[in-house]
Amino acid sequence: MEALAFIPLLLATLGLFIASVYSKKEKKTWLIIAFIIWLLAFVFTLILNR
Repeated sequence: MEALAFIPLLLATLGLFIASVYSKKEKKTWLIIAFIIWLLAFVFTLILNR
């Protein structure tokens, strides 16, 4: 597997971390949105690695 294929997953994980730490107002909504983006990036990474 190529390391470049994991960049979207890394960026999505970073976004999930930032959303969980810095989003005080409406934290639950931001976490749900960030988790959905993370799942989409994970699926995209799996497709790239086929």
